Amino acid sequence: MAINLPPLFNAQFFDDDGLPLDGGLLYTYISGTTTDQVTYQDEAGTTPNTNPIVLDARGECVLWLDSTLVYTLHLERADLTTVWTRDDVQSTGVGALTQTDLDALTADDIGFTTGTGTTWYSGTDVGAALDSIITRADAIPAASVPIIDAGGYITGTSVEAALQELGQVKTPSQTGNSGAVLTTNGTVTSWLPRLNLWNVTYLSIAQAENDVYNIVAGTIGVYVSCTLAPTAGSNSGSNAAVEVYTGGTKTGTLIIAARNQGNGDDGASSMTDAGSAFIPIANGSTTLKFVKTTGSASPSFVINAVVSMV
Repeated sequence: MAINLPPLFNAQFFDDDGLPLDGGLLYTYISGTTTDQVTYQDEAGTTPNTNPIVLDARGECVLWLDSTLVYTLHLERADLTTVWTRDDVQSTGVGALTQTDLDALTADDIGFTTGTGTTWYSGTDVGAALDSIITRADAIPAASVPIIDAGGYITGTSVEAALQELGQVKTPSQTGNSGAVLTTNGTVTSWLPRLNLWNVTYLSIAQAENDVYNIVAGTIGVYVSCTLAPTAGSNSGSNAAVEVYTGGTKTGTLIIAARNQGNGDDGASSMTDAGSAFIPIANGSTTLKFVKTTGSASPSFVINAVVSMV
């Protein structure tokens, strides 16, 4: 609920003793002249007043002024003697102003005059003044904005100096440091290459002689173990290996196990040789092939783990 003063319904005039000016006469002129200028009996301005207006027993009259005009008001008693004359009288428009009118006002509608000593803002309305202040504020560098530290955290006296001090140093350029890690020793901030992290997947995949294993993209190494079981006859000089291929081209061979002993008189020794190795996988490698390079011993392979880059 809003509480407001009521409007002034009628204009009322008094004599020198403070009594209602019964029968008084109010003349309305163009300001500064004695040329009649119209006033009205209604807000819409459809019914003009007489000129002069004759006041009633309470010294009142209905008086609506044209808000676009400036008046001289001349008040006389009933005996035609002058009470007063007022120049430059203009309607304030209060009677016609509603809450809707106030809500519709913008900063550009509100008059504004800068002080004689100010250089911060300019303009003849509030909107222009605020625009001027914002423009000036946007142009102020951080080094020009003073700062006072009551807590003793910093020694800098401007926003720029304080930010640099709190961050130790400016962050170095990111150009050419894609994927790098920002680090600091408390004084100097710099970029360091990101450490490569490995992911190890433990497996147990059996592979026979001449089997082929397809390498998954991102693999950087495969851990393989192998056993060489003896067969009838001499098994010395037997080797088991893993061959690495890129497409159909062999790019490397790694010996996994070797048998350097014979099998005895009957060629049926139960001695078994074993070995294991980590096989680095170059970028672009596609397959592994499990082979026996020499000898007659029978190899059995197992893929124990695959290492990939995170």
